[in-house]
Amino acid sequence: MRPPRLVSQRGRGTHVQAVPSGPNPGLRSAINDMLVGASDLEIKLLEKATDHALPPALARNGRAAERYVRLVKLHLHDGVPFCLMELYVAADVYRKFPKGAEKRFKIAHLLRDAEGSRIGPMQQTITVEPADALLAARLEYTFAAPVVHIQRITRDTTDRILMAGRFWYRGDQFVLEMEVPAALVYRHPAVTVPDSRRLEDGPLPPAAAR
Repeated sequence: MRPPRLVSQRGRGTHVQAVPSGPNPGLRSAINDMLVGASDLEIKLLEKATDHALPPALARNGRAAERYVRLVKLHLHDGVPFCLMELYVAADVYRKFPKGAEKRFKIAHLLRDAEGSRIGPMQQTITVEPADALLAARLEYTFAAPVVHIQRITRDTTDRILMAGRFWYRGDQFVLEMEVPAALVYRHPAVTVPDSRRLEDGPLPPAAAR
């Protein structure tokens, strides 16, 4: 639930009104639109460090670059934090970004502009966990309330990891929207179940048996 607000109405005076929780159209855009504008998204750069190695947990299913730039960012909508993220961008890719652009644009937007057709598959894992003290403080959220945790890895066409990161969304400020053509899913099952996961879990039964 968002913080309550004071509302004044003629004939009724001033009273406290609860603000409904859940994503509104502006927040939906802030979360799902790579090219979202400044009116729906405020970005705070909390930390930046160069010359980092990619953490082992993010260095799977691809070849790690020699060095990465580590960014910790906070995304807000209407002044309310909704996502904390820790990102690792390959150093040679980061150098292609306009100066200070990480404070104004989503990294996915900058990555697309910098690498274009060289971008390969993106893999993400989504889980739900309780907010620890640090997450609750940075997201202005309730301790132990549900948080959506996304781990995302983007590789290039040679399987080199261009960007990898962890994202934590407030449970009351999250909606993920995507549309995948059915024909694409049937012809390329790895769109929804990556080949790496299929191998870990064992072969799937024939289509007729599912």
